[in-house]
Amino acid sequence: PFFMIEQLDLPRYKDQIIYSLAFIFQVPLQLAKVRVEQINRRIQQAYIDSEFQKQQAYKKSYDPANWSTETKTIMNQLYNQLKGAQ
Repeated sequence: PFFMIEQLDLPRYKDQIIYSLAFIFQVPLQLAKVRVEQINRRIQQAYIDSEFQKQQAYKKSYDPANWSTETKTIMNQLYNQLKGAQ
């Protein structure tokens, strides 16, 4: 289980982690390798999901339909200033 691995002080490099897990849990190297790859995929997916959520939040804030009345007023003033400067 991940909670058991999470508590370990593991080496820095993937190959060393695989050997360490195989030794500590007395499992074949191939099984340890599969588990390390699975954990890496989950970590990567969590990062991707987090970045996607950030992008979605940014898109929502940029959509004028989601702006507050105050923001709309300021943006209209800016638009009128820029339009008058041309």
